[in-house]
Amino acid sequence: MKLTQWPPAGRGGFTLIEVLITIGIILVLMSLVASVALRAATKGDEVRTQNEISQLATAVTNFQTNFGVPYVPSRLVLRAQPSDYNTSDALEADSVQYLTRVFPRWNQATDWTGSGGAFPVTLEGDQCLVFLLGGIRNGAALTGFSTNPNNPAAGADRTRPLYEFQSSRLVALPTSGSSLPNRSTLHFSYKDPYGIPYAYFSSYKSSNNYLRYTGSDCATLVVSPYFETAGNFLKPNSFQIISAGKNTTFGPGGQWTAANPIIAGGSPNPYDVGQAGYDDMSNFHNLLLGRGL
Repeated sequence: MKLTQWPPAGRGGFTLIEVLITIGIILVLMSLVASVALRAATKGDEVRTQNEISQLATAVTNFQTNFGVPYVPSRLVLRAQPSDYNTSDALEADSVQYLTRVFPRWNQATDWTGSGGAFPVTLEGDQCLVFLLGGIRNGAALTGFSTNPNNPAAGADRTRPLYEFQSSRLVALPTSGSSLPNRSTLHFSYKDPYGIPYAYFSSYKSSNNYLRYTGSDCATLVVSPYFETAGNFLKPNSFQIISAGKNTTFGPGGQWTAANPIIAGGSPNPYDVGQAGYDDMSNFHNLLLGRGL
């Protein structure tokens, strides 16, 4: 008589050690995936910011071409009409000269802000960038300029903004911290993907003519343009657009080169990620400013 051969009994389950090992492996894998995702998101914002800087720079160049002007200013005084300007003041004289070149037949009282407000108002660089590329404000949006040759703010027919600003990222900054008189709290600045407005500086009229007037053109943002050596600015014949980067704090401006990217005082290491401007981005360098070459 044959005896029936029964298979051996299966295991009753995992041991505690095996469960703990499995959980440990899962946690490690989750950590690696999260780390990769975080790096990808960080890099994504960096790429997005660089792309926006490039697009803004193109829009500035298009403004110059469309209106036949040699530069786009980074400080501008707005008054109701040309005859109101004090032409003995350099900034006011430059402002009325510039606006009448852009709008040759402008001669009427104009609500430049789209929301009222007293004159005069002074736009800093971050505001000039938005105002000239986006046009007159209408609530939380920008509507371009009127085709009415006498009054660039009046009329339903409008020119198309040269840059499509996202309304959710337009912000009117308070005047706290500004050393410029009459800074407008009604005109917009444009926040970068990290939430801080882009800084903008123009070389007025001639090469290396940044900082034409007293103080910085972005005094409220507490940043100045960059130069390689004293008097020799980056982008000497055009303009600088700067993002404060992930740490949302601008470097102070001043001397900077790709070979020696010292962007804040007090540190012996120019690549120190703790420096205020280490992760700033600009239209004059294709890497983070603190990364240098």
